[in-house]
Amino acid sequence: MSKLTKEFVEGFLERYDGDLSGPILDLADGGNPLHALLEGLDRKDIIEWLQEEFDGLLMHGFEPAQDIDLPERKNSELLLAFLEKTKPENSRGLRFQIEAVGDPEESYTQEKYIQEYDVSIRYEGTQLGSCALESEGAYISGKWVAESAQWPTLLQGLIPLPTVAIQEPQGQRQEVDRIEKLETGLKPADVAAIYAAYDQLKARQGNLSAVSIGELAKESGVPVPRLHQFLLSEARQDRVDLHTTSLVWHSLSPEDKAGATAVPGRSEPAITVTIRQKLVTAALPAGLDIIKAYDDIVDGAEARKRLEQTNPALVAARDKAITDLRREKVNQELAKKQALQQGRAARR
Repeated sequence: MSKLTKEFVEGFLERYDGDLSGPILDLADGGNPLHALLEGLDRKDIIEWLQEEFDGLLMHGFEPAQDIDLPERKNSELLLAFLEKTKPENSRGLRFQIEAVGDPEESYTQEKYIQEYDVSIRYEGTQLGSCALESEGAYISGKWVAESAQWPTLLQGLIPLPTVAIQEPQGQRQEVDRIEKLETGLKPADVAAIYAAYDQLKARQGNLSAVSIGELAKESGVPVPRLHQFLLSEARQDRVDLHTTSLVWHSLSPEDKAGATAVPGRSEPAITVTIRQKLVTAALPAGLDIIKAYDDIVDGAEARKRLEQTNPALVAARDKAITDLRREKVNQELAKKQALQQGRAARR
């Protein structure tokens, strides 16, 4: 327990209107100095005093404290120590009321979320103060990682502070996946693999847009029937163009024949495809789903070598996703620092 300070004694004298001989005699008899003073005050008055001190603590906000031993901090320590020592059995003591404000909001980068909280701090029913907290979370390498909210500086170490951390927005993630799967018939990882394979094939043939559907199935690892379903769905949305060929059937390669897609209303099957617009929803979680798809298959160097042969597009897309995530993490840290600075400036 902290020693009595001049500021604490002055605070006591402002609130005490009785005969000082009682506290003085207790002190002379070797009594506990804190108890000798505060036992002369009504418990309600002590809590109201604590409330005033908390106003000062919370006004300091989230800025680092050069001197933690501020009067309001020391006074709060003394008052809380006395209240806890003398509280009745039915006392509710210190309580926190923490309420999330709305739903998690997407932040600076894809798959990053911020949750705001309104916090009320009470002692035996009396509100000592309130503050707003923020917790951030993001998908890192396919896993949800949440950062605990930072409490106002002068509360840290003064009272037991509960951990406040954003929960993974399961509803939002599941809804994106559900809508996308209903629309395309594929999981986001499959869609991402198709896009990655398309980009590779396009680059391999000198940036010509129309690529073989059969080669696309082979490169992406997505079975031909499911790729057909996806391409036909995208064609109906006017996001891809399906092309027939002027070549006779027997002159086509085995891959071209395997990928031939029957298009309703056409007599000739489509052999090549041009992707003009990619699914926006697929692009959001694609990198993380690619990493998960890769991790589900690869458990060592040998497994990677096999995958490089069977699905090189997934390997390339995974490596690119890892690089992007590392770059994104750096950007997140920079954005976080900027946001904290802005938040602190706004609270002043």
